[in-house]
Amino acid sequence: MNETEHSLKVAVLHQEPVLALGLTATLGRELGVHITTSVADADVIVSDYTAALELAKTRDQGRLRIVVITAVDREHDIRRALDCGIQGYLLQHCTPEELSDAVRAVGRGSRYLCSFAAQSVAESLTRNDLTPRELEVLRLLALGCSNKLAARDLDVALATVKMHVKSILSKLNACSRTQAVSIAANRGLVAWPRVSAHDLASLDTNLADAVMVPMAQRAGASTRSYARQGA
Repeated sequence: MNETEHSLKVAVLHQEPVLALGLTATLGRELGVHITTSVADADVIVSDYTAALELAKTRDQGRLRIVVITAVDREHDIRRALDCGIQGYLLQHCTPEELSDAVRAVGRGSRYLCSFAAQSVAESLTRNDLTPRELEVLRLLALGCSNKLAARDLDVALATVKMHVKSILSKLNACSRTQAVSIAANRGLVAWPRVSAHDLASLDTNLADAVMVPMAQRAGASTRSYARQGA
């Protein structure tokens, strides 16, 4: 029996080519790790978030050993990956040592979460989950719908929508509809709406600010980053 047969077989399946090369090179230097191009023969698959979810749908759950390395850091997305059976979760700024630890742990059949993911999951367990109907109402709020429009869209009484909004604010510990949408977007429960200038003009002023200010902040952060790189 040769050394490869005793090694932990790892396949790197990542949509970012440069990152995939870096992962392959880093893991290939590890003692007891053999890089394979065969996903079917791999003991552990190191993957991006999207590919990992697809693999989780198609592979035998009993043999599923995947480590995700990704920039996706929202609470809801992390929980979704774990609920799909993914055993390892790392963010892209992890160290080579942490990558090695995660792959070996998952190879042994254990879970491995980076500190951020572990804290995010722990915090989520202390909260009351929104019901499917509350999520529907929340997503309509994120689109700028009033209670009346939400009631019409869901074909329910206005009083029912108001009851759901009150429950949403309580569960998210929010003081306003705008804050509720902001908290939910940061957790991945809803997406920030992509709106045109025409659509934006029809939104509630506070909600419009909630949509545009984070976008402006992200743009500003990118500009400052490029400026530092060019200095």
